[in-house]
Amino acid sequence: MKQEIDPLTDKTILVVEDDVVSGKLLKEILHGLGYKTNMVKLGLEAIIYIKTKPNPNLVFMDIKLPDIDGIALTQDLLKLNPNLIVVAQTAYTYQGIEDQCYAAGMKGFLSKPIKSKDIKRIIDTLL
Repeated sequence: MKQEIDPLTDKTILVVEDDVVSGKLLKEILHGLGYKTNMVKLGLEAIIYIKTKPNPNLVFMDIKLPDIDGIALTQDLLKLNPNLIVVAQTAYTYQGIEDQCYAAGMKGFLSKPIKSKDIKRIIDTLL
């Protein structure tokens, strides 16, 4: 059964993810839902992206990046654009992490392994 493409195809989602397999899976799910995606692997790349390219409609943020903590990166990105919608996506779930993400300004939280129905639900809620 082919999934219908959501009419929000003009929306772009930035994926900040250093793990190639996780990034490809997330991009594949998002493309299947009809969204354009861009992916960066480092926090510095995310900062440059937000400074130089049209702002994405949503950012999926990995919490554990090699160059900067995803929570701190979210705070930096929100200083550049306070209207960004950032959603945490992480395999590192420990007590208090979700609260830390929301306190940093994130609007959603997904724990890995991420399921397409959870991605669709969070996008439908936030966009």
